[in-house]
Amino acid sequence: MFKIGNVTIDPPLILAPVAGHTDSLFRRLIKSLGGCGLVVSELVSTEAMTRNRSGTSYLTHFEEEERPVSIQIFGFDSARMAESAAMIEAMGADIVDINLGCPVKKVVRQGGGSNLLRDLPLMEKVLKAVRGAIKVPLTVKIRSGWDRSSINAPEVLRLAEGCGVDALAIHGRTRCDLFSGPSDWRIIARVKEQARIPIIGNGDVFSPPDAERMFQQTLVDGVMMGRGVLGNPWLIRQCWDHLCGKPVMRVSLAERAEFVTQFLLKVSRDSAPPAALGRIKKIGGYLSKGFPCSTQLRACIHAARTVEEFFEVMRAYFAQGGPQADGLSGSDPPAPAENGSHPDTHKIEQDHRSRPHHQIKGVARRRYDGGQRDDDDNRVLEFSPEEARADQAEHGQEGCDHGHFKNDPEAEQHHVRQIKVLVDLDDRHERGAEPQKPLKAGGKDCDIAEGRAENEK
Repeated sequence: MFKIGNVTIDPPLILAPVAGHTDSLFRRLIKSLGGCGLVVSELVSTEAMTRNRSGTSYLTHFEEEERPVSIQIFGFDSARMAESAAMIEAMGADIVDINLGCPVKKVVRQGGGSNLLRDLPLMEKVLKAVRGAIKVPLTVKIRSGWDRSSINAPEVLRLAEGCGVDALAIHGRTRCDLFSGPSDWRIIARVKEQARIPIIGNGDVFSPPDAERMFQQTLVDGVMMGRGVLGNPWLIRQCWDHLCGKPVMRVSLAERAEFVTQFLLKVSRDSAPPAALGRIKKIGGYLSKGFPCSTQLRACIHAARTVEEFFEVMRAYFAQGGPQADGLSGSDPPAPAENGSHPDTHKIEQDHRSRPHHQIKGVARRRYDGGQRDDDDNRVLEFSPEEARADQAEHGQEGCDHGHFKNDPEAEQHHVRQIKVLVDLDDRHERGAEPQKPLKAGGKDCDIAEGRAENEK
């Protein structure tokens, strides 16, 4: 247990903000399972909030059972940031959180997120403006720095403390690391050692022993989990059981099947019809991680053309026993998308929405299997099998079949064949438009595709 201002966080385990996932419905789900002391909303644009754009009310909505709840904002205009923070306080949120770590290019180009790690005077202006506009606790979430040559988390800590920030959450990767490579917990430990405010550690916590190690190695006040919870909603509860010395809750396939199906039904009912299918595909893709033959299940649900067809696929899968499993626990290996190397997960929905399987196969597998699409240009990299293997060796295998074909040459050969994608089969192609040429590896627009950020000047 620890306190952020006058807000008690007990247990000291926190659901991290994940764009496109941690809405009110998901946060309530996690709280209901137990073990979670604080939930944080997905990031909200202050530009959108202060201009009364549609959609922000959905992002900032919360229910009483979520408390304590933190609403996260991002931006760079100090006046708009202060105005948005005051709006959130008026809504009754317990905490206002400022995103200073989002690595996504779309956010960085707007001047928000981790871009502020490169402009500390502007960061200070923003923090002082927000602190002066609200009385509820103020927190920030940062990365260790812009890149490995400019680690400045300790400096950001001192600045934040001087501006009246009540707690700081730090992810052990830099902006340019995106989600590749291990989170450097040594930096988190350095920040905690120098801090006068509570510090929350984040990055690479996918099992109960991971949470225990982070507490032991960094001495942080709290541990924050994001992507690991997307694939295993019971993770926070399992971590708390483990930390309390209790047996870790195990979840049978039948229990998980019922849970996932009921939750996705709620998601579909909570969403407008045009968006419902895309949302349940995206969320269902994560929740299916660790299921037996989950690769085939994901291929089928992403091929569904209607909500009804989606649930028909799910029912048929579980009716066959999944096909079989003897239970899932927090000590099981993390699913591929939660192994610390999955890129901008919130972008996947656009790739899969309402496309037949023969169209999504290349893009979907390419996204999971080693190279990444540049969403701004709607193009993909061209990788030969040799390049794909090299990419996997450098950045880690990201495929849905991760770890399952190590002793199966035939499966591996099939997997590698799926990796070679020439162009995205998108809606423009269906309309007869000329498909764009693939980007070449190493091009200036390929920073996210190659798992590292471009060196913006």
